[in-house]
Amino acid sequence: MSISKSEAIVFLANNVGSSDGEFTEQEITVAMQNPAYAKAFEEYIALDGLSKVKSGELNEFYAIETLKKLSKDDQIEALAICFGIVMADGIMSDDEKDYLLKIAMRIGDIDWETVNSKYLEMKS
Repeated sequence: MSISKSEAIVFLANNVGSSDGEFTEQEITVAMQNPAYAKAFEEYIALDGLSKVKSGELNEFYAIETLKKLSKDDQIEALAICFGIVMADGIMSDDEKDYLLKIAMRIGDIDWETVNSKYLEMKS
């Protein structure tokens, strides 16, 4: 089986949200209010992403590898979704920041101004 864009986004977004110890209700609510995340989550459920997580087929390595194969616009969207979750409670913990930067560094050449612009676009 292969990992879809939606599965990769949901997996990494959930990891970012819980990287500080808790994916809070506020973070989950903000995530689900983002149409791009909500769509990815619906596809994740339809593709039974959770069973892929349990089997080990969907993990951080494969999620990042999937994002690396996507267009720059899709990569930016994925990071903007993750950034939105981090900012949901108004506090970016060091753990959340470190995890988000780790993802970005492993994906490759990421322009944070563009990610921030995409996040602000999604937020409005």
